[in-house]
Amino acid sequence: MTPLTVRTDTASAEREHVVIIGGGPAGLAAAAVLKGGHVDALVLEQADEVGDSWQGRYDRLRLHTVRWLSSLPG
Repeated sequence: MTPLTVRTDTASAEREHVVIIGGGPAGLAAAAVLKGGHVDALVLEQADEVGDSWQGRYDRLRLHTVRWLSSLPG
């Protein structure tokens, strides 16, 4: 298992640290939002690579909404 680490630098002596379980779309979006708030986040993913669980799940994935309603941060 190779974790994805999101780190930010801040001048503050006190820093928040968060562990996110799962490197899927929601986990990565949460990490992106936290990074924007200068919070260190460690994303743990069980699979060998980020997004591996989605590789065999669907032949294709199509969203039936307009793009701006379906976007994730990051």
